[in-house]
Amino acid sequence: MAAYSTSAPTQNELILELNDILTDANPSQHISRLLAVIKTLKSDAASAPALLRTRRSIYAYVSASISRDRIEIVNALFDLVRPAKRSKYDFAAKIQAYLDLDPAQVEPVFIDALKTISKAGILELLYSTFRHVYRPNSTFTVADPSYFCFQLYMTILLRQYGTVCFLDTDKHKTERNILRYLMKKNTRFVTVLKKLMEEKPAFGQMLATTCLDLEYKIRNNASAIDIWDAKEQLHLASTLDLQKAMSALLHTKDYDRALAIYARNPDIHADWLFDILLKTYAYRQDWAGMQQVFEGLFGRGELPNINHYRIVMEALSKIAGVDVVDTMYDNIKARKLVPTIAIHNAVMYSRYALGDIFGVKEAYDRITADGLRPNLRTFIIKLMAYSDAYDLDSAKEVLAQMQQQDFPITREILTTMISLCSKRYDVYGAERMFSWLKQNGMHPDRICYNAMIECYMNAKMPESAEQLLKEMKARGIEMRIDTITILFKHYARMKRSDKLSELYAEMSRLQILPDAKFYSVMLEYLVRTDKFNEAETILKELDSTELKNNIYHYSILMKGYLDNNQYNQVIEIFQELEKKHIEPTFETVALMIEAYEQSQRASGIGSQALKDYMSKTDELVDLTSKYVPRNVVSPEMVVAVLKGHAHRLNLDQVKLVIEAIKAMGPHGKRLLENDIVLRHISLIFGKFNEWDLFTEYSNRLMEVINTKFVRIRNGQYKIPRALRLVDDKVFCYKFIQLADMGQRHKILPLYKTLKAKGFGFSNYTINSIVPLLVEDPTTIRDGYELAERELLGGSLRTIEASQMERRGLITAEQKSQFIGHKKMSITTRQVLSQYYYKFLESLAQQMGVSPRRAYFIFRAKHRELLGHLQWVTRKNHFPPLE
Repeated sequence: MAAYSTSAPTQNELILELNDILTDANPSQHISRLLAVIKTLKSDAASAPALLRTRRSIYAYVSASISRDRIEIVNALFDLVRPAKRSKYDFAAKIQAYLDLDPAQVEPVFIDALKTISKAGILELLYSTFRHVYRPNSTFTVADPSYFCFQLYMTILLRQYGTVCFLDTDKHKTERNILRYLMKKNTRFVTVLKKLMEEKPAFGQMLATTCLDLEYKIRNNASAIDIWDAKEQLHLASTLDLQKAMSALLHTKDYDRALAIYARNPDIHADWLFDILLKTYAYRQDWAGMQQVFEGLFGRGELPNINHYRIVMEALSKIAGVDVVDTMYDNIKARKLVPTIAIHNAVMYSRYALGDIFGVKEAYDRITADGLRPNLRTFIIKLMAYSDAYDLDSAKEVLAQMQQQDFPITREILTTMISLCSKRYDVYGAERMFSWLKQNGMHPDRICYNAMIECYMNAKMPESAEQLLKEMKARGIEMRIDTITILFKHYARMKRSDKLSELYAEMSRLQILPDAKFYSVMLEYLVRTDKFNEAETILKELDSTELKNNIYHYSILMKGYLDNNQYNQVIEIFQELEKKHIEPTFETVALMIEAYEQSQRASGIGSQALKDYMSKTDELVDLTSKYVPRNVVSPEMVVAVLKGHAHRLNLDQVKLVIEAIKAMGPHGKRLLENDIVLRHISLIFGKFNEWDLFTEYSNRLMEVINTKFVRIRNGQYKIPRALRLVDDKVFCYKFIQLADMGQRHKILPLYKTLKAKGFGFSNYTINSIVPLLVEDPTTIRDGYELAERELLGGSLRTIEASQMERRGLITAEQKSQFIGHKKMSITTRQVLSQYYYKFLESLAQQMGVSPRRAYFIFRAKHRELLGHLQWVTRKNHFPPLE
């Protein structure tokens, strides 16, 4: 820098000196000299333009200075600019200087800025001011920075707009964002709002209303309720505040408090608050209170309006309140109101909740009749209904309708389709939906991954499920309790204790708490492994939690005891439910009936218990039932009674039950289309050799089973592997029927056809088929070959395993796993041995050779079978004598 001369510097020298100062990195050493230079240049009209051009650099240069000279410098430059030409940069420099050195002058500067700066500019100045206050290492020194900022915001925007009630999210987006910034920076801003409301009630309450709206919109419900409390205490709350506060309380499920604040503030009630009031009663499931409010609307001008009808109908539709929903729909029509699509959706959903698929279709058809167009919700309800009914073809038709009407196929819809495929054990179908989702640019969420993982686990493909779980985690989606519950359920069924331990460890690592569904799966695992004491201990522990009245948990324990023939425990648990006033479900009643039927077969008490239960109310609705419909006797109850009569060998009573079902009308028709009911009816008629009736109902059963076939990758349709044993005992009676009718030659072809379609056969059934074939000369060879193909391997492994166990090479548990589940029964061995010579004679006739020659020919191909028969009969020479 040039040395200062003793004579007065020229204007050019001053400008050069100014530039030299601005290039120095330390303004604190030159701030006084900078002020002197600026004052001198300011007094010279010729130098003013150069000074004005440099002012933004000077503002930046002195911005970090804490000297009082900074204010004089900024003001000197500010005064040079004509008022009409002053920019937001000039005001920003002046405001920031006063913020650092004299905060009391900030508000007057803003008021001055309002004369020339645009609304957008003022908002920019406010935002930059607040950012300056809250910058790191700020030198801003006032007693309460939070109060300063909120008070400044309110004062300036009141002058600008005449209000600080900014509720229009589009029109006041910037104003709301600035206020949100202040709220985020101040954890105690509610206290500040309360102080502002005390000092300036008219305007402070408007600012508080905006803050309440902001917190409500971002679901910061606790803060929104705190603001409401402050306004209510000062008697400044408005109707809008009450509506927002009640809505926030609904989000937190604090329904009683929402009703309490409504009741405390009658002076701010308004007709448009009835919407939120009705919703509160609906969420609280206080149907009497909701009805009282709704009925109270009549006579209040045009109330109730169509929105009030919608709220009540949607609430009642979720509890299958079909009668009331229909009455309200008729009332809408009678009042000449126009039903909206939301009203029609509520009518549809009421049928869906009741399990009335036909009712859903009828309600959907009514939409077109009213001249309305379905919306996305309409199609989702239809899809959920078909998903409940396992009706994939109808669900696909819904997708086709949506595409024809240009509705988007959303991730939620495809997830519903994947869940439907999962219920049907349709892996190929689920994979196609999952691929469709990805190919259309949608990213699977956790719910979607869960549906696909469960599909793989249902189909007994744990490796594929684990691979998908890795993909889910790689995309940053952590496991939660729903994913863990799915995996736990299936690993427990697979007896994979190692995997269960891993899941426990994952729950601990992620700090995941179990929910009601997880406890259900845990209880299922315990009762399946005969750990009833542990299961009962868990139920007792849950008594001290909010899950104490969970009917599902009791049902699981009841079913476990029933499967273990501990009928008294089942009855005791049901009686305990009555004492605890826990409403039973169709399933728990069915379990109780079956327990009575099994323990007191001669008494018929189970049938009477069903009649007593059904007489408790005119219409039962069990929304927990997995069967449809849900408002009348369930398939489980029918089966329990049928089994009781069958055990008592009372065929006439079975037939009377079936006639009673037929007399139920449409519901009875649907019951006799249910695979569970049809299966047990077929088994009963098979057991009594009532072959005409057996044929009728087993054929109906096969028609239902055909709908469960799924397409595999080669394009063929097969029964899913997980369902392969679903009708095994019915098939067994079918084979016996063919034998009784002298059609044993049809047994093996039918067996092969069913097996080709994916059906599996138990050890019991195969051991039943072999004697049927062996006893007939025309099929005797088929019987021996079937025994060898299906049963011999297990029998040979049984011998080997017994030797290995004696030598200590395997344990008793490992022995059963080594053998497998198929082996010859004692009866089958006896029949094969008994008919051995007849078999050789039949074989000899077919070959045109002697029986002895036939033996050696057969032994060449079937050495192991003959060797096994020799071993079990203790005969060294099996061939017949010449």
